[in-house]
Amino acid sequence: MNIICYMITLLRMIAMPNIDNLIHRARYEAPCLVKSDLLRLILDMAAALELVRAELDYKSDQNNKLKADLFGSKSESVAANNNAKADANDATNIRDENGEEEAREELKELRAKARKLSKSIKTKKPAPNDKMKNEEISSKVPRGIICPQCNTEVADLGKYREAREIDVHPSRFIDRKVNLHKGSCACGSTTIRMPPPVRASEGSNFSPRFVSRLVLDKFDMSLPVYRQRRMMEYEGLDLNRSTLNRAIARHTNIFGSIAGRIHEINLLEGRLNVDESLLRFIHEGKKKTSFLFCFVSEKAISYKVQDGRNRKIVADLIGSGPGVLQTDGLNIYENEELNKDYAGCLAHMRRYFFQSLISFPEESLEIINLIAGIYEIEHKAREAGLSPSELLDLRKTDSVELLAKIKDTANSYNPPPRSTLGKAVRYMNRHWAKVSYFLKDPNVSPDNNSAERALRLPKLCQKNHLFSQSVSGNNAIENFNTIIATCRLCRVDPEDYLTDITIRINEGHPMSRLDELLPWNWQAAPPCELERARKYVKYNPSIPA
Repeated sequence: MNIICYMITLLRMIAMPNIDNLIHRARYEAPCLVKSDLLRLILDMAAALELVRAELDYKSDQNNKLKADLFGSKSESVAANNNAKADANDATNIRDENGEEEAREELKELRAKARKLSKSIKTKKPAPNDKMKNEEISSKVPRGIICPQCNTEVADLGKYREAREIDVHPSRFIDRKVNLHKGSCACGSTTIRMPPPVRASEGSNFSPRFVSRLVLDKFDMSLPVYRQRRMMEYEGLDLNRSTLNRAIARHTNIFGSIAGRIHEINLLEGRLNVDESLLRFIHEGKKKTSFLFCFVSEKAISYKVQDGRNRKIVADLIGSGPGVLQTDGLNIYENEELNKDYAGCLAHMRRYFFQSLISFPEESLEIINLIAGIYEIEHKAREAGLSPSELLDLRKTDSVELLAKIKDTANSYNPPPRSTLGKAVRYMNRHWAKVSYFLKDPNVSPDNNSAERALRLPKLCQKNHLFSQSVSGNNAIENFNTIIATCRLCRVDPEDYLTDITIRINEGHPMSRLDELLPWNWQAAPPCELERARKYVKYNPSIPA
């Protein structure tokens, strides 16, 4: 056994150095991948699997021959018994010395099949950003160039073609000095003193756009504050890290009520995708376990941080009411008090078959390809722009047959119960009613990937920020991730939204009209200096004319 473990380690170091990375991707990233990336991952896993198994079988045969030469026929019988037990437990096929050649042939077939499936996939291009400054200049012929033949100056004859250049300004920060003027009428009874610019918070010198950019760089671009401070130093702005953190904390208090209102409205939607992820939280030097819950609907995306995860916490977060709750199948969401219909996740079921890909490659790959067929049907329906009723009819005709084939094929394998394939089949049978719920409702997706994608950005931020150190830090994670994600969903620019809302709240927007500031109701108002100046006009009729 020690020799086999040594061989596996040696193969990981020499023959296939990236196999650990492939296994990690198959376990944790596969449910969130698009189809083209998923096929590439299948190919990489199949190639690594076949090469490692062929080499390992060859080394194992050599090891058995050496044992036979050293210890005689008794060791051969013991080795044969051990091999028989391994075959019975793992249900794998033993290959001979020509297994590597067969593996390469199988790999060629897999690649050919993957190319055919990949041709129908269209990659989405990001939406163009209209915030980039467009500038047009002319490179004219300078004066003073004299022709040596005719002794005349070379004249500019106009444009002959265009050239493109992408440039950057030396600094994006401005230390602006504003001279505030005062005014008076002829009689002196009406006076005005121009107000200072709107600040992000009282007592701060930062503009609303500065703090909005600071928040977006941290929570949307995953840049910790200390990295932003270093970038500011490069551009000539020297600020303390604590000053920047205080600016974010004040902004958290400003937007707390808006994020809370988004979450309240989000829970009232008829279909809700929910998922959670571990959040590192260190308070007063002690490590605590927190969880970041994500709630996704067609209208909004909201987040909540809780100290744990159980049925009581979920019931308090979601509340009771009719609707569809789509999760990954975790039992904390199965609560009768919620009074909801439950939908499962096809991607999580597929993840279990990815985990069995190492031990049962042929069986697992067959199920994965069948599941890919369901996603192909969904992809074609989106491309055709089918209505909900047409999508439901398509699912009842095509997807029902594929799902039935998946269940029958998986149950026909009869794998060992404790094997990875046995766990995959058991998960499928236990959650089959939830996984197939999308066949009854055209508004329900086959998987819970919308919630998985919504958690990706906060997890990436956590990877760079490592942990939160206070309750206010958790509140900032809730509020700003809620607002930024909802703005993205409503196709609203988060920077313009945060800047405008900061100005309106600081100018005294009534809380009774808070719904007007929500991302799906928000309309950018152009700044009107005249209206703002009229608020600071003073009239004193006692002054004689």
